[in-house]
Amino acid sequence: MIENNKWIVWGTPLMFLIILFLSFGLMIPWLGHEFDEWHFVYYATRGAQGLTDIFNYDGHPQAVWSYVPSFNLLGYNPAAWHLYSLLWRWLAVLSFWLCLRRIWPHYHRQTFFVSALFAIHPVFTLQIFPISFYEIWLGYVLLFSSFFFTILAVQDIKRSRIFAVISIGLALGHAFTSEYTWFVELMRPVLIWLALPSDERPMNKFVHVAKTWIPTCAIFVSSVAWRGFFYVPLRKSFQVQSDVFVDPVKTIFVWMINFLPDASIVLITSWYKTFSSEYMYLARPFNLALILLVVLLLICGSIYLRRVDRLSRCSEQWASQAVLLGLPSLLFGILPFYIASYSIQWTEPPYNSRLALGMLPGAALISAAVIERIISKQNQKIFMILMILGAAITWHIRYTNDYRKVWEYQSNFLQQLTWRVPGIEKNTALYVWQPSLPNIGNSEANFAFYGDFSLSLAINSLYEPNPISSENRLSYWYYFVSGESVAVLDNSPLRVEHATTFFEGNSTDSLFFYYDPRNDRCLRLVTPEDRFYKQYPETIKEIALQTTVDRILPETRQNINLRNEIFNSGKKTWCYFYQKAELARQYQQWDEIKLLWNSAVSNNLQTTIGVEYIPFIDGFAHLSDWQAAAELTISASNLSKAMNSILCPLWSSIEQSTLSSGARDETIRQVEMELECANQ
Repeated sequence: MIENNKWIVWGTPLMFLIILFLSFGLMIPWLGHEFDEWHFVYYATRGAQGLTDIFNYDGHPQAVWSYVPSFNLLGYNPAAWHLYSLLWRWLAVLSFWLCLRRIWPHYHRQTFFVSALFAIHPVFTLQIFPISFYEIWLGYVLLFSSFFFTILAVQDIKRSRIFAVISIGLALGHAFTSEYTWFVELMRPVLIWLALPSDERPMNKFVHVAKTWIPTCAIFVSSVAWRGFFYVPLRKSFQVQSDVFVDPVKTIFVWMINFLPDASIVLITSWYKTFSSEYMYLARPFNLALILLVVLLLICGSIYLRRVDRLSRCSEQWASQAVLLGLPSLLFGILPFYIASYSIQWTEPPYNSRLALGMLPGAALISAAVIERIISKQNQKIFMILMILGAAITWHIRYTNDYRKVWEYQSNFLQQLTWRVPGIEKNTALYVWQPSLPNIGNSEANFAFYGDFSLSLAINSLYEPNPISSENRLSYWYYFVSGESVAVLDNSPLRVEHATTFFEGNSTDSLFFYYDPRNDRCLRLVTPEDRFYKQYPETIKEIALQTTVDRILPETRQNINLRNEIFNSGKKTWCYFYQKAELARQYQQWDEIKLLWNSAVSNNLQTTIGVEYIPFIDGFAHLSDWQAAAELTISASNLSKAMNSILCPLWSSIEQSTLSSGARDETIRQVEMELECANQ
């Protein structure tokens, strides 16, 4: 008999939603697209054909069916995608809980804890990539819903056929999602066994299980056979390793050797990172806020769990059944990756966490069973459950905050690029010299800073207003540059291949940028005049003479809809006015510079970096507003050191490019005296 108490029927789904929102939803307004997400954005700009291309490359073309309508529905808006993925994750947790509740109708605390662990297990840390992984949760929804109707078919004889047909249809849908969770299908026979009457003879049970499982098992076997033996993806690392066929005994032995450390990572060591002494340093407001959140969770969660616990049974038999149900997922959930020669322990974090996705249901069941067995008192169990969930929630918040910093850094660059550069000639390389990245310690989010492909695809997505669906040649490529000395503009040919795309160009057909937002600098397009400024790194001064701006197009050639959806910001910062002033200066639109300055002043915007006054100084000088030009020059000199090294050449250039007048000559004389240009 299923218990329909409101604390269970309504309270439990709400608790799952709260837990998931606290773990992954708090920072959604400040998150964006990072790393692999740009794959999907770039290919989606090419429509269904583009998405089909990337899924053919990655090895699961059958999954494209959900992406095309999803992009049609959501567009490219990051917040929409994060919410969308979180919704599917909640539905996956809910459908898992419904299955557990159906076979264990009187074990409410236990089924809640298992489902909550499945929801926020700390081993998987890539929810931050919603486009990449929402499909996993969609797959789980289809699979667990199929499980649910299989259980109903077993328990409700009158409507058995109807439920069985629905179950088969959902299983077929699951086969058309990522193979990451295909082997979780092996939980189904155990679920059927547990759903059958306990007093039924074992032999009859085996026969019943076999008959019930045959249709969905056939779908599973057919899918695995097609993927393993007939379909060969373009991406070699996602192909079935040859040793599976050449020496299967040795291959299986290697899998067994890898399984123990991989399982220990999932079950045990993944929890280590949720506890750290630095998290207890209460002088950091962020740590204090998270501890207060855990306290609040303990208070509110204990109210819910105590209510639910009154309706729950305690039985050692439940723990044994939970382990039995969890083993197929734990043992075989990682098998798709073993077949492709991957292992959790030998894959770099955090990207190795995706390998554990098929193990999550088993890990949750077995972990909950252990807690149930080793802790006897009910109050201690409740406290332990809440502490474990609190640790997992705060862990997810911590690394999500680090990804927020990565997105802030990268989106700031991309936005300023679109302000400064309205269009770019095709086959252009963009070199970006970055003296320092945001300090996020040893966070797993550090990997998102690297991989030139991600920002390359971002730039191509932003600067292709009318993408061609069949085009596989990229127009632009981004190069991360750092170090004491860099030789990049050496007239050498460039070629880069990535996924189904490639870029070809020449190092001289490039734009060079200096990006140092940690020191409150706006993005700067490096030009020959930068060779004068003593405060710039030697790298910038050395390369400045080789740079040009002739790859910039004056007219806007951007995918404006995509740009606006992703950045979705009407707020104009100081850097907006600076970049637009630099652009206007490039095309000698002096009146535009004055308007930009007046707008910045009216919005109370200013800078602490002296060189960012240069386009305004030049603009006012060419408008013969010598007083404003002189005042800005003095302000710039006071803001930053060694400004005379670049301001003196600037005023020398102004003298050569403007008409002589008494006011002009007097202003130049006074400025040069103030800056001590004669000593330069």
